[in-house]
Amino acid sequence: MDRTVTLREVTRENIRDVLALKVSQAQEHLVPTVGDMIARATVEESAWFRAIYADDTPVGFLKVWEANAEEPDLWGLLVDAAHQGRGYARAAVELAIKEIKARNSMAKRLCVGFLAEEGARAFYEKLGFVVEREQAFDGWVESIAYRGLQ
Repeated sequence: MDRTVTLREVTRENIRDVLALKVSQAQEHLVPTVGDMIARATVEESAWFRAIYADDTPVGFLKVWEANAEEPDLWGLLVDAAHQGRGYARAAVELAIKEIKARNSMAKRLCVGFLAEEGARAFYEKLGFVVEREQAFDGWVESIAYRGLQ
């Protein structure tokens, strides 16, 4: 990757470009749209989101939910279909981890919810996330978490 990746706030100047980001049709069932993620984040006090930029081009979006200060969740990660496979998602997750560490000294692990797609599991494992199984009220729940926040 020869472009600089940054996380930027979504503003009135970039909202249209950010809302235009879309995954491929084959991936639509795996991730909400950017508009859906922004809508949910605006009514959740503990959520924040960023546009993912490669140089000055918006290429993706991510959303973090910090309702549990010790275990924030990466609730959404989307890289536009035209920009996939270039390392932008990896760089964005690494930047999100840095931002979480800077914002929240209590954070111990970053969780990603249920992973329905094996490619997503492999992606997160390459970043140092590990699969965890937890007992829930209705059986076992599998998630993947990054424990290097502290």
